[in-house]
Amino acid sequence: MKTIDLLERIINGEEKLSESGLKSYITLREYRRTIEREKKLFDLSDVWGDEESIKAIVEDFDALGIDHFTLSDNSTALMEAMANFQKYGFRIVGITQLKEKLWGIEEIINAVEFVR
Repeated sequence: MKTIDLLERIINGEEKLSESGLKSYITLREYRRTIEREKKLFDLSDVWGDEESIKAIVEDFDALGIDHFTLSDNSTALMEAMANFQKYGFRIVGITQLKEKLWGIEEIINAVEFVR
């Protein structure tokens, strides 16, 4: 995935998250994971499915120009998260497989792919 300038500035301490205009710290955390795990698309691997949390992430995606992502979270909130992303204008493309690289170990995981 290509880097996102605003998120890189926050990570590098050049800008404060609280002053960045972003609505959710989850966006930054998941961006870091996406970059560290060398994924091709922005991947949400650990999100809360409630409407308020998803709305904040969608607003961040709007501000950052993200219109295509994967959701690899396997929590019990997965169905709720999927429904809320659809509510806010994203549609499910299908199920895809991602290479997950964690602690030097690579495996294939399933994810739901979304696009706007």
